[in-house]
Amino acid sequence: MKKKALEQFYRQLDLATHDRFPGKRSDYLCLKIRSGGKDQRLWDILGPEIATQVSSWPEWSAALSPGKKEGTKFSRYDQRSGKVDVPKKFGDLNSRFRETGKWLHQRTQELMDQSITYSLERFYQHSQYQKAIADLIQVLPTNRLGKIEEALPLLDALNPKALEKDVLSFLRSETRSSFDELLRLPFPYDEHKPFEQNLALIMRVQVQLKGLYQDRVSRLIALAERQFQSFWKDEILGQEILPRIRELVHKQSFWDKLL
Repeated sequence: MKKKALEQFYRQLDLATHDRFPGKRSDYLCLKIRSGGKDQRLWDILGPEIATQVSSWPEWSAALSPGKKEGTKFSRYDQRSGKVDVPKKFGDLNSRFRETGKWLHQRTQELMDQSITYSLERFYQHSQYQKAIADLIQVLPTNRLGKIEEALPLLDALNPKALEKDVLSFLRSETRSSFDELLRLPFPYDEHKPFEQNLALIMRVQVQLKGLYQDRVSRLIALAERQFQSFWKDEILGQEILPRIRELVHKQSFWDKLL
C-alpha cells in the first residue's frame, strides 16, 4: 500500500511538473506576481512603470515651464526641493538617464525575485498537488524521511520552498550580464546636440527613451522565464527529483530504512 501511495504521488508530481492537472492550471511556469488582487505578468507591471518614470523626469517640466519674468522678487516657489535647471544640451540628461537605469535594475530584480517565490507557491499550493501530498503523508511515515539520505528529493518535492534559494541563485547568475547591461545602455540621443525647449522634440526623445528601456526589460524577462522553466521543470524536477522518486519506489533498502 505504501509503495502504491508513492507511485501515485510520483504520477501526480509529474502532472504538476508539466502543469497538466485536469481543470484549472496553475500557470506557474509564467513569471507573475500577485498585485491588486490578481495575477500580473512582470511586463504588465514594468512596461507602464517605465513609461511613468521617463515621463516624470523633472528636466521636461523645467524645459516646458514658463521662465521667471524679469524683475520678479517672489522666490518662494523657486526654492522647492528637486528643482532642476533647463538642459542646455542633451548630454545634460545623462545623469538622469543613468539614474533611471539603476532604478530599473533594482525594480526588475525585486519583481523577478518575487515572481520566483510566487511561481513556486502556485506549483506547491495547487489543490490537486496538495491533495497528493496529503494522501501520501497519510500512509507514509514522513517524519522518518529526514534520517534517510536518499529521501531528500522526496522531501524537497513535499516542500518545494526548500529549493527557493537555489532557484533564485541560479536565475541571478544566468541573468546577471543582462541586468548589468541596464547600467550601461547607450544614450539614445546626441549628447552634444543643443537641447531645444520644444514639446514635439521632447516627446520624440521620451518615446526613444521608453522604447530603449522597455525593449531591454522585455528581453530580460523573456530570458529569466526561459531559464526558470529550464532549471526548475527540466533539470530539478525532470532530471533529478522525478527519476529519484521513481527509483525509491523499487528500492528495497529505502523501504527497509523507512519501515
